[in-house]
Amino acid sequence: MSEAGAGAGIDEVGGRLRAALVGVLGTLPEPERTGEALSTRYAIDGAGARRVVRATRAETDAEVLARAPGIKALRKLAQSAGDEELASVTEAFDALIRAHGKSKAELTRVIREARDAKRDS
Repeated sequence: MSEAGAGAGIDEVGGRLRAALVGVLGTLPEPERTGEALSTRYAIDGAGARRVVRATRAETDAEVLARAPGIKALRKLAQSAGDEELASVTEAFDALIRAHGKSKAELTRVIREARDAKRDS
């Protein structure tokens, strides 16, 4: 996969993940759209729930992937929320991780290096 193709895939999956996470957060009453409320409603761990909230606030679609919780937490959230789109995009995110070095940390490194290179150019 070319770097341009990889970047487009990253941006596409990041945008889809952002939309799905915003949709799940939208199931909570406006003043309760917090990690704690998300954790309570969907029985996911607090750290993962806070990462969901942080991911939706990312500046770019690629950064959504860097800020998102891991695949296991996203799968559990998708299952608990009964959200097919979140389940689908989680599998696409998992495929991106496997394509970029087999770990979320490696994909995050690729995303941040691309961001830094863009900023420096």
